[in-house]
Amino acid sequence: MSKKIALLGLAAASVLAGPAPAEAATTSVKVVRGHGLEACPADYLCLYENPDYNGSADARIWVIGEGKVDSLAASGGDDVARSAYMNANNRNARAYLYAEHAEHGAAVRMDQQVRRRLPAMDDLNGREENGDKVSHLNFDRQVSSTVFWRS
Repeated sequence: MSKKIALLGLAAASVLAGPAPAEAATTSVKVVRGHGLEACPADYLCLYENPDYNGSADARIWVIGEGKVDSLAASGGDDVARSAYMNANNRNARAYLYAEHAEHGAAVRMDQQVRRRLPAMDDLNGREENGDKVSHLNFDRQVSSTVFWRS
């Protein structure tokens, strides 16, 4: 069953989507509690349970290393994330957040040149599964799979 991605009429964050590398290896997800950008280790992608990187209160953070995660369900993170941070200093680092499992569905791309911080995910630019560019994607509590690489 495909999720419905709501289109909003608000100003969008600058996030572009595109194809992820097919050779990305599967990676594990570690769940920790914390808040703020400093809670995300260097060279990791972090998905936060609440907007604004969990604000000022500790909540769940899904810490994702380089590679792909076909489903966040096993870690309790499927359709939960409300903000994201890619803590990678390599200018070629990229992350893709997908609305469906196994890198399917609407997608949002994070990278060093465009956007590595998403304090809220309710109004983003991205692509629908058919490849059409879309402004104003609501990715709040929509992320089901990811791909992240640093080089």
